[in-house]
Amino acid sequence: MPEMDFWYEFAGAYSYLAAMRAEPQAARAAGVFGAPAFVAADGEIFRGDDRFEQALDWAREKG
Repeated sequence: MPEMDFWYEFAGAYSYLAAMRAEPQAARAAGVFGAPAFVAADGEIFRGDDRFEQALDWAREKG
């Protein structure tokens, strides 16, 4: 499968690996601690994947 060759090369590419290693470091520097968090425009924070719908409702209502 030729298209798989692309993905194998991509996964092993230095730029991809460097980005994958940098993401957790950037997250830690930003204060992320392992759970997804959503911040509304007014600063309200919704933590956890189970709050995603609530965050969307808040954004729709509050703008």
